Amino acid sequence: MLNELVIERTGTPFVRTVVRLWRGVPRLEITHVLDRTALPPVPREQHSQWHFFGFPLSLTANGVQLRAEGPLGFRRVPEDSLPGATVDKFAAQRVVDLREGAGYGVTLASRQAAVWQINGPSLSAPKPWADRVLMSTALSHALEGITKDQGLTKFDAPLEPGAPREQVFDYALTANATFDAVAAERFGREFAVPLRAVTLPKPMFPRRTAKFREPSGSFLRVEPEGVEWLTLRPATGLENAFLLRLRNPRDREAEAMVTLPIHVVSAQSCDLLGRPLSKGELSEINPLRLRVGPRGIATALVQVKE
Repeated sequence: MLNELVIERTGTPFVRTVVRLWRGVPRLEITHVLDRTALPPVPREQHSQWHFFGFPLSLTANGVQLRAEGPLGFRRVPEDSLPGATVDKFAAQRVVDLREGAGYGVTLASRQAAVWQINGPSLSAPKPWADRVLMSTALSHALEGITKDQGLTKFDAPLEPGAPREQVFDYALTANATFDAVAAERFGREFAVPLRAVTLPKPMFPRRTAKFREPSGSFLRVEPEGVEWLTLRPATGLENAFLLRLRNPRDREAEAMVTLPIHVVSAQSCDLLGRPLSKGELSEINPLRLRVGPRGIATALVQVKE
């Protein structure tokens, strides 16, 4: 670690912020630790109190292009929203990207919080920041409520049974010149999913052959970079067959090449339910080649040799 900064505030003693900068890692990490037992009381008339973390980035409000990661890639907010939908609140799987033209931008990843909001007229809470500031929704806090059988009820216990006293919200931030859906998605995935070290049993350890020159390797390879391997499972009711599903996060079509450790006898394109398509026979199978549409999913039924 290069440096760590701990921030404690007199106005909000229930939250502590830690900013970390790692040596050789191109990102800034921000951790907010919220003590739920020290949250200020909320009167019944107020119903509840929302807590947000603001990111007042120095970008022009009117010129910012905002993208949020979803199950099928990134969508623009609000341009890709459905007509009539709320546009100042949105959910992101892991990553939010803010870009000012083609010159520069910021990619922001969240490990726990998924709901974001643009500070604006619809936000009824006090506004310590200007409009168009990106805000991460942490939680809603309430101490009293109206119930049908008991009327006004006070929640004396500050925490649910077994819940931790402190709640942690982790974020990571990096800056770059142009938006790259694959790089942004990988940034969020690397931050949200911690690395795990696993010791393999000796029979599973790759031997140092021409294929595995080092004591590590992949038994299944998907190219080009960015095409994601979603599913690999046995096909229902078939022997020596499995379903392979790929996803393309980019805005243009990709021709995926899948290298398998076993010989493929035949392969056929399928719909999302795994049903083979008419005229879906794939001609290039060793390695397997499959076209995946822009921000799309492709599924193939693969028959292998016994």
